Amino acid sequence: MRDVGIVMPVYKQDPNYLELALRSVLQQTYGNYYLVIVSDGAPSDTVEVIQKVTKGDDRVHLILKEKNEGVAKTLNIGFDYFMQVEEIKYFTWVSSDNIYYPTFVEKLRNALEKAPENVGLSYSSFRHIDHYGHFLKEPQLEEFYKYQDQPKENLLDVCFIGVSFMYKKQIAAMIEGYKLEPVEDYEYWLRLTEYCDIVYIAEALMEYRTDSPLSVSAQLRNSKAQHRRWRYAFNLARQQARNRRNIPFMLTIIYPILDGSEKTIEKLEQLLEQSFSNYKLIIIDRTLEHSAVKIIQNIEDPRVYFIKLPGATEKDAILKGLNIADTPFTLIYGKGNFPSSTFSLYDLIIKGSETKKQLDLEKEPFAIIEKGYRLTGYRSLILGEEPGFGELYDTKIFKKSLLQKDTNTILLPRILVNSVPKSGTHLLLQIILGIPGIRRSNFWVFEEQHLEKMETGYVNTGHFGYSSEREEKISETDIKAIFICRDLRDVVVSLVHFVMLNKYNHPWNPYMKSHLKSHDERLMALIKGVKLSKEEEMKYGIDMLPSIYEFTIQFLGWAKAEGVCFVTFEELTRNNHSQNESIMKIINFLWGDLKQLNLTKQQLLEKMKQNINYQASDTFRKGKIGDWKIEFNEEHKKAFKEIAGDILIQLGYEKDNDW
Repeated sequence: MRDVGIVMPVYKQDPNYLELALRSVLQQTYGNYYLVIVSDGAPSDTVEVIQKVTKGDDRVHLILKEKNEGVAKTLNIGFDYFMQVEEIKYFTWVSSDNIYYPTFVEKLRNALEKAPENVGLSYSSFRHIDHYGHFLKEPQLEEFYKYQDQPKENLLDVCFIGVSFMYKKQIAAMIEGYKLEPVEDYEYWLRLTEYCDIVYIAEALMEYRTDSPLSVSAQLRNSKAQHRRWRYAFNLARQQARNRRNIPFMLTIIYPILDGSEKTIEKLEQLLEQSFSNYKLIIIDRTLEHSAVKIIQNIEDPRVYFIKLPGATEKDAILKGLNIADTPFTLIYGKGNFPSSTFSLYDLIIKGSETKKQLDLEKEPFAIIEKGYRLTGYRSLILGEEPGFGELYDTKIFKKSLLQKDTNTILLPRILVNSVPKSGTHLLLQIILGIPGIRRSNFWVFEEQHLEKMETGYVNTGHFGYSSEREEKISETDIKAIFICRDLRDVVVSLVHFVMLNKYNHPWNPYMKSHLKSHDERLMALIKGVKLSKEEEMKYGIDMLPSIYEFTIQFLGWAKAEGVCFVTFEELTRNNHSQNESIMKIINFLWGDLKQLNLTKQQLLEKMKQNINYQASDTFRKGKIGDWKIEFNEEHKKAFKEIAGDILIQLGYEKDNDW
């Protein structure tokens, strides 16, 4: 009994690809199948290849269509044919440029045969090849296997089923056929899996040709208009599925715009490319003649709502959008660096949902913020404060905050978190962001002109070198500078690991990775410093590695500067008592500005401590004190004493050089 029905839709195709695809299907180890090839207005030479390769095989049936009508209608013609063949129990379809391994049909069919009755779709992994048939390096196969092994509910966010699959005819009979090109397969899986479960085979059963010149994927990749068409269909399929399943929007995004410029469009494109999709987007056109909407509306998305509010202020536009926000979370969009990646919204929603369970929102109002690539945190809110862009708010609390009247304006300080690099900058930043109403600025302070750009109520991070002139300049402003340092021996260790990890393409990495052959050599290089030869400069693009003395001395003057709060990493991490004392030192330093919050110092201490999350720093490694004792050998110790032993004594880390 031939119980498997395979459809191959064909339009224009490279004859070599087509022959390879056909022969791979015809040479399956499980041969009890029918193959229907539907020519979707294919050229005569393509039809000739099909007839030549399949000649004499009674399993094959060729359907010729004169007019090209697209893959969805072509698939439906093939499967409608199979619906009339009683002995067929399983369906699959194949592409005319992919290669199918001999056990493709056998293993997908066996998975369905052996699975519980409620399982209606089996799928496997596959290999990616280029148009020459060479395997692509990415994605790594083991990682791809894990990625595909997901519950069916996750299909709403990602299409992990891919191009190697089989499903039961009886389930297919319960739904309509293929539609919504160019995501006809994904949209079909969303509907099919509402009636059945799925089973995964962690094995590659075929090769997927990713950049075949005549393929749909190549067209989508090489055309912005085609990509937008794909994205619209992809999001429409997801939204239709949520509507069928009565899943409400989780997030409202309010995007006030003043024009239809390239920058505005680019921001919109970044948002629409987010992996998290369960949001509605309210675009509020503030232009006098609705000129922005006329341009923006050409970028279609099923989740977008337009509101025309000519001449409105930014705050009025936000309030208008907020009045119709009916989702658990709200985000104001359009300014700043958000989003930093396509996963930004997803990460914010996960963090927001977790934090909502942990905190009493009435007592602990918060906003979720992005702290780096794939990293999030939260900051405490002051009810009545101005809304922040790119921050995730609980909608009820956000409405209460923005609509609150007669709120006394609280002017929070400008805070500079200054540091020796690799000394706990992000830890101190987290602590400061625990102060209600404080926001993080989107730029670092390295030069004097950066000080002038600092804003009230914001904290800036910086590696701002010391000079007496700079000390005087800060003393003449209302900037509150807090300086953090760390045992310089641990700075060396942390710096070596940071450079070698190379998360941010560190300029020292090529030299340290290729020229220095061991960890011990790298530690010594950053203790003593290295002057590169001319040849090495040309090869590695740097002329030197500074010694630990040269690397840190430019900052250490802040430790004794007047009007600067000095804390150490060790004080903030040694134990609970030490941490409390150090944070209270910061509170006392800022108290003149913070007492208007109507919180006691102890309440403020608890809020600031609550915001500490060591793993939420994109530069966090161990966060341990004294790691140098494990990594330094005697030669390292000797060299360090010669180079920077006196600094350790001055900073109070050692009494002398006998360590």
